[in-house]
Amino acid sequence: MKSDIESSRVRFAGFEVDLRSGELKKDGRRVHIQAQPLKALRVLLENPGEVVTREELRKQVWPEETFVDFDHGLNKAIAKLRDVLDEPDSDSSLIETIPKQGYRLLAFPDRKLIEPEYLVVHTPLPPPRPPEAHSKRYWVIAAGVTLLVVLAATFFFGRRLMSKANAPMTVHAIAVLPLENLSGDPGQDYFADGMTDELITMLAQNSSLHVISRTSVMQYKGVHRPVSEIASRLGVEAVLEGTVIRSGDKVRVTTQLIYTPTDTHLWAESYVRDVNDVFELQKEVAQMVASRVNAKFSPAEQLTKPTRKIKPEAYDAYLRGRYLWFAERKLDKTRELFKQAVTLQPDYAAAWTGLADVTMVKAIYGDTDPKNAGVDGEKYARKALELDDSLAEAHNSMGAIHLFFDWDWKAADKEVQRAIALNQNFAEAHHLRSYALQAMNRFDESIDEAKQAIALDPGARPWGLGFAYMLTHRYDEALKEVRERSEAHPDDAGLHYFMATLYKYKHMEKEALKELEIAMRLGGDAADIPEVEKAFASGGFRAISKRELVRLQEKAKTSYVSPLKIAEGYAELGDREQTIHYLQLAVKERAPQLVRVHINPEFDFVHSDPRFLELLAKIGLELPK
Repeated sequence: MKSDIESSRVRFAGFEVDLRSGELKKDGRRVHIQAQPLKALRVLLENPGEVVTREELRKQVWPEETFVDFDHGLNKAIAKLRDVLDEPDSDSSLIETIPKQGYRLLAFPDRKLIEPEYLVVHTPLPPPRPPEAHSKRYWVIAAGVTLLVVLAATFFFGRRLMSKANAPMTVHAIAVLPLENLSGDPGQDYFADGMTDELITMLAQNSSLHVISRTSVMQYKGVHRPVSEIASRLGVEAVLEGTVIRSGDKVRVTTQLIYTPTDTHLWAESYVRDVNDVFELQKEVAQMVASRVNAKFSPAEQLTKPTRKIKPEAYDAYLRGRYLWFAERKLDKTRELFKQAVTLQPDYAAAWTGLADVTMVKAIYGDTDPKNAGVDGEKYARKALELDDSLAEAHNSMGAIHLFFDWDWKAADKEVQRAIALNQNFAEAHHLRSYALQAMNRFDESIDEAKQAIALDPGARPWGLGFAYMLTHRYDEALKEVRERSEAHPDDAGLHYFMATLYKYKHMEKEALKELEIAMRLGGDAADIPEVEKAFASGGFRAISKRELVRLQEKAKTSYVSPLKIAEGYAELGDREQTIHYLQLAVKERAPQLVRVHINPEFDFVHSDPRFLELLAKIGLELPK
């Protein structure tokens, strides 16, 4: 029965709330609570121990003229209210979810008025005037007709709602939206992002589900849009969202699953775990989500195996490393954190894989000497595989070692195919296999893999498919692809640099210059545009290339620059002798990017040179036929 809350101050379960000022206290200490959760709390306090329907909460919390996604907003409000009211180390909650109905407050307010001056006076409505005698029959008939209309409407709409609820649910694709950090400390964002990543990875091991990639969902971090709109943009039928609070070694995770075609709230749960049990929590959530969308993991898939206990300090270092890599591209700091993680937890396979990748990546980009990077990267990747042979990322890392450092294309392809078999949603593995197939001149297959990679993760490498087209000299297809990606990513400077290169290969220098200037503005190099325009006016792109080569040679005096980069600079100038000379140095240093030297358009003009054919043989490559 609805309670009469006559005071604006109410006590319940150790809390005291002033409903007029919005102040909430726990054991006398103030606790922050937002406006919408506070409104929801008031409605629940007015109905202690009773089920309050979602519809009633909607009406009470949001005025009719408010244009929001009510289900999404209500789910968020209840989740935040739970995070405020519930103890971090308790498995119980003061708010009970009643599936397909609503919520119930499992606490009763103290009926004693705390401060009389805070009484809320409700002015009673005047009693209705008695109807005139001659109109009684009319009102009886009208009431009867109204009742029949209400019954008919209830039957009709009830049938529709039941039909909607019981409609067969098909989920082929799901998105895990970035978990919201409710710790009150922005410095804990890395932990919420890491939990999101791990849930994506675990769900992606289910071969019957297409799980949207990290880069695609992270664009919605902190963006409060209707779930239906996000689902439509990502092309999914289900969305998992939630919140994370970390306090010391305790973690509270609240999650909710929404089936977007019917806007149905399928499941919600709140978990409290120690940090060292967080892997079991992620596994539990992933299994529950899969079962709710009728996509249970098969016995052959990876969530059935026991999970190693990871020390909180090691897990923390690993998540910080991933965050700095993805969010800020701080590779040196990332490497330090991964090293810290494996020092604290020597059997932490994922951290060894991360260490292998970050060790290789700068050498692959030509910014560090590849000799030590290859040796160390292989050692770390093998360690990860020894610890967990079922880890797709570890096989992918070993595939990268074989490809870029061993120049063993078949071994690389074997490892990458193993990674894909373990996780069909692993876009990075498809991308790497595209590279391995290019080295073997299997170009149609390479393009197919590039298509799969960009379909799985369009935000990670929007240039990926265009790059595959370019290496087969299909410049028009490459331009069309990259231009379309640029429309979706208008602030991506790299896509405009790529288009400038493609226009240059098509001998369309004015168009190339235009794209180059756009790229420089987006990339923060607008101050250099006048010098570039001056160089172009004096000698076209050849003059621009000469300017860039001088810059590289100056940089090489103080830091490592791959001889392959300098060879490309001389190739742009058409200098055959210097191009061959620096390519020979690159072979001697085993520059990783040589894996595509036979199809790099920059070197087309030296294909007939016997010295070029000789160095291809040393690498194990052949010119395309």
